[in-house]
This record gives sequence, C-alpha cells and structure tokens, in this order.
Amino acid sequence: MSKFPKILSILFINIFVLMSLQAQKSLSDGDKYKKNFDFINAIEEYKKALNSDPNNVNAIKGLASS
Repeated sequence: MSKFPKILSILFINIFVLMSLQAQKSLSDGDKYKKNFDFINAIEEYKKALNSDPNNVNAIKGLASS
C-alpha cells in the first residue's frame, strides 16, 4: 500500500498549522502596532494575517479599525 496519501495529508496539515501560526503572529504584531498608534505597520501586519488566513475575523476587524 502506498504511503503517499498519508505523507501528503501530513504535509497539508503541517502547512495549515504553519499558516495559522503566521497569521496569529501577524495579528499580534498588528495589535501591538495599533496600540502604539503606528497604523501603517498595523495595517501591513493585518494584511499579512489575512494572506495567511483570509477568514481571520480578528485581522479583518483590526484592519477595519486602523
């Protein structure tokens, strides 16, 4: 039996987790920038978060309020 489907599914899960972690880091950085009234950098971080996770509601809210 081929191990390819199992390896492919593990790879997909790892990519999803890494993208989610990147989105969370960008969201956190965006919140820090916004708190310090650095809206240009906050917007860039929220955009990064949305590139990693287009359905991230918190990144959408952060972007809308910056």
